Amino acid sequence: MSTFHGLETARRAINTQQTAIHTTGHNIANAGTEGYSRQRVNMSPSQAFPGTGMNRPGIPGQIGTGVEAQSVARVRDDFLDDRFRSETSRHGEWSTRHSSLERVEDLFNETSGTGIGTSMDRFWQSLQDLSTDPSDTGLRTVLKENGTALAESFKYTSDGLDSIRRQTSRELEASESEINGLLGQISAINEQITSLESHGQVPNDLYDARDRMVDELSGFMNISVDRSAPAGSGKSAMAGGYTINLLDQNGLRMDTLVDGAEGTHKEIRLGFNGESGLLDSISTGTPEQLDAGEEAGVTAFSVSDFTSSGKLRAQAEFFGYTNDGNAQGTLVDIQNDFDTLAYTYITEFNALHEEGFSLDGEGGGPFFEPFPEGEISGAAGRITVHQDILDDVNNIAASSSPEGATGNGSHAAALGNMRDKTFSFGGTETDAQSFYQSIVGDTAVKTSEAGRMAKTAADIQSAVGDRRESVSGVSLDEEMSNLVQFQHAYNAAARSMTAMDEMLDRIINGMGVVGR
Repeated sequence: MSTFHGLETARRAINTQQTAIHTTGHNIANAGTEGYSRQRVNMSPSQAFPGTGMNRPGIPGQIGTGVEAQSVARVRDDFLDDRFRSETSRHGEWSTRHSSLERVEDLFNETSGTGIGTSMDRFWQSLQDLSTDPSDTGLRTVLKENGTALAESFKYTSDGLDSIRRQTSRELEASESEINGLLGQISAINEQITSLESHGQVPNDLYDARDRMVDELSGFMNISVDRSAPAGSGKSAMAGGYTINLLDQNGLRMDTLVDGAEGTHKEIRLGFNGESGLLDSISTGTPEQLDAGEEAGVTAFSVSDFTSSGKLRAQAEFFGYTNDGNAQGTLVDIQNDFDTLAYTYITEFNALHEEGFSLDGEGGGPFFEPFPEGEISGAAGRITVHQDILDDVNNIAASSSPEGATGNGSHAAALGNMRDKTFSFGGTETDAQSFYQSIVGDTAVKTSEAGRMAKTAADIQSAVGDRRESVSGVSLDEEMSNLVQFQHAYNAAARSMTAMDEMLDRIINGMGVVGR
């Protein structure tokens, strides 16, 4: 045994406790850093003396040689990470659905008294008022203005739906760009990590940076994370980069987006239909393959087959997509119903209006500009009062006969009674008011359901996040307690070294001087 064995033992203790103090200080400094995982020093006894061998000295047992810092490790729980990311994808999907539907609900604006339902009521009331005195120019003017207001309400809502569609399209493109950016950054940080690990380093802060990106990515789609050793490295699966798999709603793998073993990554590419502007496909492939338009190596999903829960799917299904040549999607269905309401009601109203007679006893013409037959798409945005009515309100056909045009308002009453008349709105037999209320009511139900699901998902995500934070987060109370412990251990090791120094001083400088 070396004479300086005690000094070496104390030195190891001082260095190890110093490492622990530095790590504790790093934890305290990052107590408020988002995504930071607390770190701890894994201490273990250093190899005892003497080691095994044929020439080991004959002493009873082994003598300890102190402590050493084996590693500085993050405190993480892979199960909680996976659970948190799974709940994040669900919350991303439902919160996106809710916020998208809320924009449509706000557009209808029925609770404020200025929506289409209110405009329809005022228009029908104007017809009933006109039926009491069809010769009153003021009442005719009010009817014309309320007809114009009704047309403007339809056009405003139609333009609003188009604006929401354009905004959602931009959000889809932004999501595509953000997803691809995250995939590229995760792949790049994989390379940095594997390079450092190959030199024996443990880059904990890079691990945290990568996990933050993976957490963010999980909000867009359902993913799983596997550790992959670098190809040909011979290292265990605990080394190397993350392999990111795209999962469907049942947790089955759809594709591999980041290959940690090969150091490659893919991107997401949205395909839009050139005519309708709707989504045709969601493809995955390497940037080179997608840019070159290659089919080999590229996986293309129809939107209906892209079942990975998350923000991307919610945006795609809200925006609209083609499925076997048919347009589908939340916004598409709302716009189709809205256009069907406008086309059917205006066409039927014009047809009945033309059966009446104007104040001059002439046969009635259309009240609104007629639509080309069968052109339902975009009808709500094209409603305008006919120019003949705008030029002369006497052209309003309020009478049912030419002889009594000045005093007969029965036709105006019949037009007003169309409020309760049943028509076929795209195969649905109901009146105009009820059909419009069904559009608004269906949107409200979907919004409420999405809000409830979003809240449930947020609560579960928060609960899992709290559990994960209790494991990985920094507790200042705990860190201060550790700091005191490591400081006392450091001081004790230093005192031990002082004692050993005094002993050696006595041996080296105080022995052998007797008799001089």
